[in-house]
Amino acid sequence: MPATDWSRCAKLVCVAPMIAKTKPLDAGALWMALAAHTSDFIGLLDESGLALHLNRSVRGAEGEDVEGKPLEAFLSPSRAQQIREMIRLAAGSGEPIVNDALRVEALDGSVRWFIEKCVPIRQPDGRWLFVLVRTETTPVRRAEAELEASEARYLALFRSNPVAVLVVDVASLAILAVNPAAVRLYALDEAALRTMAWLDLFPAATREAEARAFRENPRHERRRTSRQTRSDGARLAVEIVDYPVAFAGAVARQVVVHDTTERELLEEQLRHAQKMEAMGVFAGGVAHDFNNLLSVITACTETAREDLDLAAEAYEDLGLVLDAAGRANHLTKKLTLFSKRLVTQPVPVDLVSIVDEHRSLLSKVFGSRIDVRVEHATSPLTIVGDRTEIGQVVSNLVFNAGQAIEGSGRVVVRTGSTFVDALQAASHAGAEPGRYAEVSVTDDGAGMDESTLARVFEPFFTTKVTGTGLGLAVVHGVVERHHGFVIATSTEGKGTSIRALFPLSERRLSSSQRTKAVALGTERILLVDDEPTVRMLTERTLRRCGYRVVSAADGEEGVRAFIDHEGAFDLVVLDVVMPKLDGPAALQRMRELRPDLKALFITGHAPDTPSVMELLRSPRVRLVHKPFIATVLAEEVRALLDSDEGAASESVTSPQPTPR
Repeated sequence: MPATDWSRCAKLVCVAPMIAKTKPLDAGALWMALAAHTSDFIGLLDESGLALHLNRSVRGAEGEDVEGKPLEAFLSPSRAQQIREMIRLAAGSGEPIVNDALRVEALDGSVRWFIEKCVPIRQPDGRWLFVLVRTETTPVRRAEAELEASEARYLALFRSNPVAVLVVDVASLAILAVNPAAVRLYALDEAALRTMAWLDLFPAATREAEARAFRENPRHERRRTSRQTRSDGARLAVEIVDYPVAFAGAVARQVVVHDTTERELLEEQLRHAQKMEAMGVFAGGVAHDFNNLLSVITACTETAREDLDLAAEAYEDLGLVLDAAGRANHLTKKLTLFSKRLVTQPVPVDLVSIVDEHRSLLSKVFGSRIDVRVEHATSPLTIVGDRTEIGQVVSNLVFNAGQAIEGSGRVVVRTGSTFVDALQAASHAGAEPGRYAEVSVTDDGAGMDESTLARVFEPFFTTKVTGTGLGLAVVHGVVERHHGFVIATSTEGKGTSIRALFPLSERRLSSSQRTKAVALGTERILLVDDEPTVRMLTERTLRRCGYRVVSAADGEEGVRAFIDHEGAFDLVVLDVVMPKLDGPAALQRMRELRPDLKALFITGHAPDTPSVMELLRSPRVRLVHKPFIATVLAEEVRALLDSDEGAASESVTSPQPTPR
């Protein structure tokens, strides 16, 4: 075998500069040392494909065992052919030949990847030798595959994330990438967003502060809340979370934007509902105590007018007292309507006819100063509710609209129907999708700004010099009680429109007729009321009508009296709200002994709970609201004693002067 120039082989493994700086070495020994200690496979082959030297075992054969043998002696035919082809090409070009994707199946069946290089070396005698260097790239390829898989997972998560995600360059604040959720959030396509800066999504007033915060570029995650603007001008409440990322060689931050607009709206609705509920509890308590006082004033004034020989002027003065009590009762009724403590028994009613009932009265309130116009739906609008309460809604809306107009103007009352979809219903607490009857009242007054409009349904809030501030609060309370909602819109200088929407009903309209006959009687009545003065005056009224009365100061005492008398009562008259045992609970205890017992509830306000409402709709039960006049109480007692009705009825009557 011809001698091999080992110095050329040593130069091949990049040690020529080192050799040049040191004293002469044995080039062959140097080649052998380098080949033995490198992690790569190195082989030296001649032109015919004979193995001159191998530094690694090949397919189970040691290097010294295959030296001087052709490739086919220790490699598969296909593998030997690959190397021979590289030798041919290297000899022909005089340049190294590289295969950077060599796939080799190992003896254990695993697949390994290599970069293989065939380097031609011309010997002094003109022969070619070939250094075959093979470097394993399997770990690199695995890492690359894992990286590609990781990038694919990231891209999939990035694009499928239901929350808006953007990548923003820290230096320029340019938007580098966005996901589809960001496209939906900002109502812009991806190309348009990528031409924008991050600050373009913020109102002008907050951009400078946002730029400072963003360019601080801390190494950790940060969170904050802010306001952004959509392409259509809509304002967004957002929660922003951003953290540093490397993106296409740029120092960037990945920004996750949570749209909290709806959540903030719901939170505001909850706070408003809680505030209204708290005010309702307060208003209900005030109304209850005030109604008891009015009951005493009304009863005593009536008695004085009937029993005393008064001069005409004094008689008229007492009539004025009753008139004032009636107006006070109207005010407390507003409080109970707002507090949702006025117990009623809803029936199908026509919204169009209710508006018509108030039409002439509302036109007379403002005289010629205000032109009140009514535009009706073409067909009846049947809703389930209390006629008196809904009439109060119409009156309050029109009266409020008229007061908003200085000088002359116009108020338009419209009735109609509309469909409320799920999206609209979601923006109003308690509303359900479906068809609604609507009464809207529009004025051309001064209008309101946003801050005033936000408080328009708050109790006792008013922009007028005079007024209770309860008108629209009552509207809000009544409409909610009827499972509807109210929408108020206003423009300063142009006027205000308020829409009250009630769920439409397919139930048939019905009419009820209250018993008008007033008669005396001798039946036995059990009276239960915790207010001593009211109890005393009610007992006196019943005794004057000829009834035999036993009184009790609370529900427990009433039940004991009922048991002591072995249930020998024709009727029990109870206050609804009492300490120890309330009226409905006391009646249930009494009906355990007398299931057919008739009951008349008297109340200034009552808990609007399912159990109470069910009892008040039960057979042989009637209801009258405080304060009541003697004739109303007598009528209700007589009507209930004479009736075998199977459903509850109700009387809501304001005090009126009794004719002398």
